[in-house]
Amino acid sequence: MDFGTAIATFFKRYFDFEGRSSRAEYWWFVLFNYLIYIAAFILDIIIFGIAAMDEAFLFQGLWSLATLIGVISLGVRRLHDIDKTGFWFLYIYSPLLVLVPALLFDSGGDFFAFLIVIALLAIFALAITVFVFSLLPGTKGRNRFGENPLD
Repeated sequence: MDFGTAIATFFKRYFDFEGRSSRAEYWWFVLFNYLIYIAAFILDIIIFGIAAMDEAFLFQGLWSLATLIGVISLGVRRLHDIDKTGFWFLYIYSPLLVLVPALLFDSGGDFFAFLIVIALLAIFALAITVFVFSLLPGTKGRNRFGENPLD
């Protein structure tokens, strides 16, 4: 799959959480996504100025919102390609179940700091796991999520 086809496929399958996506489809979109982020960052600097960059990420934020569901569905399909459940993609956010209550009921003590460190380490470890999964080749032939996208 080439760059243009991968981008077109991303938008065509934006809401599709079923089936499989190849490594090429996934990584070409990742490249495209980062190129758009760089362009949005430059546009934010041009419009809001370098001094306002602490608060003004308008175009980056709009791009993130516009692609949020598609990025999740592409990640889920990529996991399906290696015969893993799409829930692995959501497991990255599971430490937030600890972090959000800790932030809401901030006591400012050592236990609060401990919860934040543990949650951030868990997010980091799970993100690395999903990253490694995205590098693995897809299973040959048909798996429980469908036909091989390269066939």
